[in-house]
Amino acid sequence: YDGKVQSGEVIFARANEKGFSASALMMLASCPMRYFLSRALGLGEPEEALSRQELAPNLRGSAYHEVLAAFYGELVKTGALHQLFADGLRAQLKKTLFSLYPPNAYKRFGIYPVIWDLILEDIQFALEEFVLADTAQLEGLVPSYFERELVGLYRPDSFVSLRLKGILDRVDTDPSRKLYRVCDYKSGRKAGKSLAQDILKKRIFQPFLYVLLAQQWEPLKGWQSAGSCLMSINKGYQRKDLTPQEFEALKPAADAFFARLARLVKEGDFYLRPAADCQYCSYAAVCRKDAFRMRQRALRCMAAKELEEKIPA
Repeated sequence: YDGKVQSGEVIFARANEKGFSASALMMLASCPMRYFLSRALGLGEPEEALSRQELAPNLRGSAYHEVLAAFYGELVKTGALHQLFADGLRAQLKKTLFSLYPPNAYKRFGIYPVIWDLILEDIQFALEEFVLADTAQLEGLVPSYFERELVGLYRPDSFVSLRLKGILDRVDTDPSRKLYRVCDYKSGRKAGKSLAQDILKKRIFQPFLYVLLAQQWEPLKGWQSAGSCLMSINKGYQRKDLTPQEFEALKPAADAFFARLARLVKEGDFYLRPAADCQYCSYAAVCRKDAFRMRQRALRCMAAKELEEKIPA
């Protein structure tokens, strides 16, 4: 009843064979019970209902990624990345956007034509603001790789080996200095003032884990990391960096945290942590979060306290 099972080793082996994504580890860290229901039992989550009056958040996010990859790819290929001023960047972005998402694309998404025009305007405005700020902060690096799916091994301690997988939104490089930076796009503003603190405190794992993956990627072997960054697209441009120095300073605490997180699965300890956002969980109907005794035991859960102790103050 408290999320304790005897098949933890089997669940871990099966998950590790497929590879742990950052999102899976974030789910595990936020609520092990949700991870158990979703990834161990494979219950799945209901798909978002399509609406004729809006574009689903996941589809909007995909549009951002697709347009930015094509936009930067064309600028790099033509050598115009550092030659265009604001008006030229806007023109190229609009051309890219409407080539991938033309006015008649409303049929693809089942959205009303008038609503689709407003959605396109909103996407164009958000991306224009993004690229104008982003191109001014490249720091000599060039967007070179987009949407690359990588796998790699992570040994947080001598007893745990995690197979990681992830899709890197963008990798900027400078071949002359053999330097690279991992960039991750976010549609919302989740990060606070310090990305180094938010990685474990707010469960924003990508900036840390994706550096580990990039370090093992063959095209970047022998190159030096310039760190990673998290960039928001909606609600105004915002960029937060994890410098190489911050990465190294964070690594001992992160290693201890991820090692303990992996042991939760191995030990079959998928405890429940009731929280304010439980009402939005896809498994609210089958979760025992509302049982009084369950909630009282959850407050005294030693595994949860041990995990929290791994997070620096």
